[in-house]
Amino acid sequence: MVVTAIASAFLDNVTAMLLMIPVTIEIAITLKVNPITFLIPEVFASNVGGTATLIGDPPNILIGSYAKLTFVQFMVHLTLICALCLVVTVIYYLYWYKKEYLKAEVKDVERTMAYLRQEYKITDKKLTVMSLGMLGFTIFLFVVHGVLHMEPSIAALTGAMFLLAISRVDIVEMLEHEVEWPTLIFFMALFIVIAGAEETGLIQMIAEWVRDVSRGNLTVAVVMILWVAAIASAAIDNIPFTATMLPIVAFLNQSMNVPNDVLWWSLALGACLGGNGTMIGASANVVTVGLAEKAGYHISFIHYMKVCFVPMLITVVLAMFYLLGFEMPK
Repeated sequence: MVVTAIASAFLDNVTAMLLMIPVTIEIAITLKVNPITFLIPEVFASNVGGTATLIGDPPNILIGSYAKLTFVQFMVHLTLICALCLVVTVIYYLYWYKKEYLKAEVKDVERTMAYLRQEYKITDKKLTVMSLGMLGFTIFLFVVHGVLHMEPSIAALTGAMFLLAISRVDIVEMLEHEVEWPTLIFFMALFIVIAGAEETGLIQMIAEWVRDVSRGNLTVAVVMILWVAAIASAAIDNIPFTATMLPIVAFLNQSMNVPNDVLWWSLALGACLGGNGTMIGASANVVTVGLAEKAGYHISFIHYMKVCFVPMLITVVLAMFYLLGFEMPK
């Protein structure tokens, strides 16, 4: 969970999970433990860790671009609470999955490590070096995309296309068998549904309700934005909801003359942490469930919610006390 959270802060949570899932499944199988007991805590940690930086979670990229907030500002204001939430959720999942973890077979660690090194050794060092180089280049593009006025998707596609070109792999074979098409189609369908909610005015109605109820009181505004963002993100995905809330938060910021960016941090924490509540709440969740399914491990919507909704509420409560105690203007 710790490694995943740190990787998510600097790679973004989806990329971190794409890297961690295959490794996690192999480790779990070796230990004779159900991989789901590792994957769900990991994706939860990826969303918590991704909340700490500008590029860690898509809602933060939207907020940072709209409000002209920098990478350093996100780290200064959100790293502390994200670290606290990570510690609490590590303890929670160690307790939740205690019985499963105790079943792990850790009899001969050296022999197990030797087997893993032999079974999963790097067979193409040249491709590994090229992949790591392009990964570093892509991370660099993510960091400077604001300066270059580049969409994050362009940065990701640029790295992917360069790697396809220099690696000289069969591109048709790669597109047919390596791209996670079911997950991509799911996202397409999900955003079509969300667009329908936007067109009918449902999301806008929620946003305007927050504006009207909280008018004039900063404390109420902070708490409402945090909790509405958290619950709505769990229900309808945090990216479109964040996009809809941006002008509302900007209006509140201006009309209430807020001297700092506490409303933006409230939206960021609510959207990113709230996305942990269900399997459709964040992109990393959907990717994790899709890849787990592909590997033969089914995670149902109800099971995911049962395991994640309570710790999501705990992290949002912690975020609320943090915002009211440390981020409110003195």
